[in-house]
Amino acid sequence: LHVLERLTNTCNHPKDLLYRSLSRAAVMGKPVMDMVKDPLGAVDALFAAHWEPVAGNDADWGVSEALEHALLAIAPAQVPSLEVTSVDQLPPNSLVRFRGMIQDMQNPEYYLGAYTTESAPTTWRTSKFREGLIEAAAGAVIKDQKLFERKVVRVVPVPGESAWCKEARCGVVPATAHVPASAGPASKRAREEDSGLQGGDGAEGAMEVESDEPARASKSVQLEQVAPTNTEDAPLVPALVPPSSRDSACLVKLYQDDQDFKLNEVLDFVGVLCKDPALARFQDDDDFMAEENAATNPPCSQVVRVHAMIARKVFVPCPPLSQLSKLPASSLQEMQAAAPALRPRVVECLAACVGGDALAAEYLLLQLLSRVHSRPEPIALGALSLNLTGCPSNQTTPQNSNADDSPEKLSAYTQCLSKLLQAVLPQTKVLPLSIANLNSARYAPKKDYAKNILQSGQLQLADGTHLLVDETLIQTGQLQESGVANFQALKNLIEQQKVAYDFEYYQMDMPADLPVVTLSAGKSLLPADIVLPVRATRDAACELPTEAELAQLRVYLAVARHMDHSIPESTSKAIESHLVTARQNNAKLTEKDFHRWLTLVRLASLSFGEAELTLQRWEHIQQMESTREERLRVC
Repeated sequence: LHVLERLTNTCNHPKDLLYRSLSRAAVMGKPVMDMVKDPLGAVDALFAAHWEPVAGNDADWGVSEALEHALLAIAPAQVPSLEVTSVDQLPPNSLVRFRGMIQDMQNPEYYLGAYTTESAPTTWRTSKFREGLIEAAAGAVIKDQKLFERKVVRVVPVPGESAWCKEARCGVVPATAHVPASAGPASKRAREEDSGLQGGDGAEGAMEVESDEPARASKSVQLEQVAPTNTEDAPLVPALVPPSSRDSACLVKLYQDDQDFKLNEVLDFVGVLCKDPALARFQDDDDFMAEENAATNPPCSQVVRVHAMIARKVFVPCPPLSQLSKLPASSLQEMQAAAPALRPRVVECLAACVGGDALAAEYLLLQLLSRVHSRPEPIALGALSLNLTGCPSNQTTPQNSNADDSPEKLSAYTQCLSKLLQAVLPQTKVLPLSIANLNSARYAPKKDYAKNILQSGQLQLADGTHLLVDETLIQTGQLQESGVANFQALKNLIEQQKVAYDFEYYQMDMPADLPVVTLSAGKSLLPADIVLPVRATRDAACELPTEAELAQLRVYLAVARHMDHSIPESTSKAIESHLVTARQNNAKLTEKDFHRWLTLVRLASLSFGEAELTLQRWEHIQQMESTREERLRVC
C-alpha cells in the first residue's frame, strides 16, 4: 500500500478510488493482479457482481478503475507491448498495451453484451471485450439477450515517431515487433488490390472520417461465433505489412461512451488481445459487400484486434511527460531554471545544420516551438511556417528520373536538420518535393466508395509532427492533375493548417497542427509566414550532443512548446503603442505583419522559459525581423 500510495501521488490519482478498488477486489475474492494475468476472468467477476438484469444497461462495471489500479502495482514491462513483442509470442486473451494514431473510424458495432442460455436461464454472461460468446456458451441456444454498442477504430503506429521516443517508452525495439501471425498464401481477393491497411511513416492506409455523409453500410451485428477456421489457411494481404516496415495496423474496439476521440489523435491503449480467426461478418449470397468486408473487417490473421479497457489520449508525446494531461509545476520550474543554458545549445546545433547561420537557427528554434493554440476562423493562432532560401541542392539526376527524391539526393541542410530533429523531437517527417513525388504520391486522403474506406495520404499525420519539406529537388517538368492537387493540399496546410479530405463529390477540411519548414534554393513556390535567406559561413554538419544532453534538450523543447503564456496589461499597452508607431512609419505594414510579430515574441518568451511576455523579448524580435528584412532587400 505504501508503494501504491507513492505511485498514486505521482500520478495525481485520488487515493479513495485506489482503496475502494482494492476493497472491491477483495470482497469479490479476486486479487487485483487478476486484471493483468486473467483480464477476461476479472471482467466476468466484475460483471457478475454489478450486473442488474432489470435495468439491463451497458456499464463499465468498474473494469477500467480496477485495471488502472492494478497497473499501478506492477512494472510496465509486465504488460507486453505490441510495439516490441510479436503477436505470435502472446497467448490469446492476454493483456497488452501499445501507442498508436487513429487512422480510421469505422461504423459502430452491435454485439451481444449480456445474455442467458436455455441450459442456464438464470445465469447472465457477457461477451464484452470479446469477439464472440465465451467458450462455455458457444453453440448454446440464447434465451435472453441485451445488445450493446461499441466503437471500432483502426490504429497505426505513430507516423514519423522518432526511434528514441519509442525506445524510451518500450525499450529496444526488435525486428519482429508488430508482426501479425504468419499465414499461408494470399487468397484471390487479397491479391487483387490492397485493402488500404498500412502503417508506418508516410504509409497510405485505410481510414474513415466521421462526417455528415450518410453511412453507406449499417452497423454490423455480432451475435455469435462463426465456425472456427485454421489460422494457417487464413490469407495474409501483403499490403497489411508494408515492405519498408514490420509495423502493421490494429483494429481497436472501444467501449466507453464518454470517450470522444478524433481522427489522427495519438492514444495509449491497454486491452485484451484477440487471436481467434473466427470473426462474425455478414455472409451475402450475392457477395455484393465482399470487397467492403475485406477492407473493413479482415480476419485476425491479417490485422490484430484489441478490445480496449483503457484508452488515454497523449497530450505531450515526449516520454517523460506523455502520461500527463498537463504540465506539472515541477517540470516548468526545472525547465525555466535550465533554459538559459539549454537554449544556446539548441541554437548552436541548429546553426551547424544550416552552415553556421545563427539568425536562421534562431528562427528555426522558434518554429520548433510553434503550435496551434486556438482557431478563431479562418486563422490558426500560433502556427508559424518558415522558408529558408539559398539552400544548396544535391540534385544531380536527370529531370525525368524517378530517383530524384531518394534520401541521398536530399539537400545537405535537409539531411542534417532531419538527423537533428529526429534526435530531439518525438515526431518528424521529411517530404521530398519533386515532380515525380508530386505526380505519383497521394498527399490528401481520398474516399474509396467501393471499399467504404478513406485511403490516407502523406499529410495524414498526428498533431505536433514537424514537417520538413525539401524543395531543392524541384526541376523543370510537367505536373499532372494529381500533382497539382497534391501541391494545393500542401499549400492549404501551410496557410490554414487544414488538410482537405477528398470525398469525390465534395471536400472536407480537417484541422491539423503540423509545423512546416521549407528548404529551397530560391524563393519557394510554397507560401510561408517567414522567408529568410540563409547566410552560410561553412558546410552543413550535424554532430549530435551526448545522450545526456539530448535528454535535457528533448524535455526543454517539449515543456517550452506546451507551457502556458500570458501578456501583462502594462506590456500589452506598450506593445500596442509600438504597433501604432510602426504603422505610422510604414504604411505598408498589415495586420498579417502584426500577427507574425506577436506570434514570434510569444515563442521567444517560451524559448527563454518565460511564461509572461516582456518588452525585452519584444525588442529582441524586432531586431531579428530588422536583420531579416535587410537580407531580403539585399537579395
